[in-house]
Amino acid sequence: MHINIETSQLDLPANTRSNLKMRILKRMGRLAQRVVNLQVTLADTNGQRGGRDKLCTLTAKLTAGRQIVVTQQSHTAAHALFRAVRRLRRLVSKQPRQPKAARRRDWSAASA
Repeated sequence: MHINIETSQLDLPANTRSNLKMRILKRMGRLAQRVVNLQVTLADTNGQRGGRDKLCTLTAKLTAGRQIVVTQQSHTAAHALFRAVRRLRRLVSKQPRQPKAARRRDWSAASA
């Protein structure tokens, strides 16, 4: 799984980015194999005003060809990220492993 982290109005040092990537992989566990690419966007929507304004958007492209988008807002960027990862993990686990075309069985060949 390739993970790309982008930020808007937030400063993340390089070591924090690599730490977040490792924690995302750990939280995804075995389901990380089903995700080809994960785009993480962290933004501070209110700027300096404070409040519940950290927004995390995860866009996951799955091996089955589908795409899942999860958005979570919280007081801190880390809390928003890990709540979004929890939701993403649940959604990925509910998705089939193969595209619909690969799951279809040719019944005409089976009856012959």
